[in-house]
Amino acid sequence: MIYDTLSQMESYQTCFRNLAFVISILDRSLPYDKPDGSYVCEENRDVTYVTQSYVTSSKGLPFTVKKGECALLAALDGECLVSTGDSSAVFKVTEGSFILLTEGEYKKGLSANLPSGFREVHFSFPA
Repeated sequence: MIYDTLSQMESYQTCFRNLAFVISILDRSLPYDKPDGSYVCEENRDVTYVTQSYVTSSKGLPFTVKKGECALLAALDGECLVSTGDSSAVFKVTEGSFILLTEGEYKKGLSANLPSGFREVHFSFPA
C-alpha cells in the first residue's frame, strides 16, 4: 500500500512498471475530461480505469483488489476516506493525492464528516 501525492507518483515507477501508463493518462487529463465510465489505456490494454461520481457515506463502498493486481485511486473532485477491510488503517484521499492498493479488501467512499459529492478515478493493472 502506498499513500502519497500525485507529484511523487513517478518515484514509484521502478516498483510498478505500469505506473508510467497511469501517469501518462493523468498528464493528459483524460479522467477529468471523460464522463463516468470504464476505459482502457490505448498504449497498454492491461491498464484500465474507471471514473465514478457518488456521495460519500458512513458505510462506504466495498472495494476488492484481486490477486496479482494493483489498484490506484485518485480524487478528481472532493475528498473521501479509504480504509482497509478491518479499518486498521484509514487514509484521506483528496485532490492531488493517491493511494495504491495491492490484493485485499477495502472500503472507499467513506465520509470524513458529512456526506459529500466525490468523483474519483481508479486504475487497475497487473502487479
